[in-house]
Amino acid sequence: MPPADAISSSDSRSTVSGEMLLDEGVSWLARRERLLWIGATVALFADVVTTLLGFRVGLAEGNPVVASAQAAFGVAGFLTIKAGALVLAYGVRVALPQFRVAIPLGIALPWAVVATTNAALLFAAV
Repeated sequence: MPPADAISSSDSRSTVSGEMLLDEGVSWLARRERLLWIGATVALFADVVTTLLGFRVGLAEGNPVVASAQAAFGVAGFLTIKAGALVLAYGVRVALPQFRVAIPLGIALPWAVVATTNAALLFAAV
C-alpha cells in the first residue's frame, strides 16, 4: 500500500486537475456566450412551435402557470410568458454576470427537453 502522503498528493493533484478542467470548460463556454443565448432562443422557438402544433392536435400545456396565462389570454398570454422568461433570464444575466454561462444553459436545456418531448407527443398523436 502506498504511503498516506502519496495518496493525499495524488488526490490533491486529481482535484486540482478536475478544478482546472472545469474552469477551462466554463471559460470556453463564457467566450461563446452569444452562442449560448442563440441556443436558448432556438430552444424557446422550438418549444413554442411544438407547443402551438400540440394545441392544434388537442394536446394541453403541461406548465400550470403557462396554461393559466393561455386560458386567460389565449396564444398572446402563452407567448408573453415564454418571451418574458427569456427577457427575465437576460436581465438576471446582466445583474449577475458571474452566471453568464449558467443562465442561458439553465433556460436552454429545459426548453430543448420540452421541445423534444412535445415533438415525440406530436408524432404519437398523428
